[in-house]
Amino acid sequence: IETSPPDVPKIILNENLLVVDNLKPETTYTFTVYFRSTNGILKTPLADISIKTLPQDENNPTELIAVVYSHQRIDLEWKAAENEYCGVHTYTVQCTSHPDISYTTERTRYAIVNLHPMTSYTFAVHSTKADGTFYPGAPVVGTSTYSQYTFNPS
Repeated sequence: IETSPPDVPKIILNENLLVVDNLKPETTYTFTVYFRSTNGILKTPLADISIKTLPQDENNPTELIAVVYSHQRIDLEWKAAENEYCGVHTYTVQCTSHPDISYTTERTRYAIVNLHPMTSYTFAVHSTKADGTFYPGAPVVGTSTYSQYTFNPS
């Protein structure tokens, strides 16, 4: 399979199904499918297939904010992804500064509890595809929990 734009490399496979991810948003890709005979000779292309990826804002949430409630809790809120082709969105909340913190939700608000006092956290909220992978370009927000002795950010 050859592609255009050329940032997707040639792909050789013995399958009838191919999943290509990590594509750029709002970009038209053309895939040319060749048949390779058993002796390795490429035949005339069977088909050219063109498809345009969706704009990233339609796939990911926007306006992500973090609200610190205590020395152990940060709430995240965001505006839902606007992709009209999806009925229900599943979001994955990832703490990029602490990779062991990850949650999945269908809501647009999530309370993250049992955090450490006076600690900086950075979060990304991804729209999650059916296969568990993410759309590129998720919004990111960072903040710090309060001291356990005061209600002021450190």
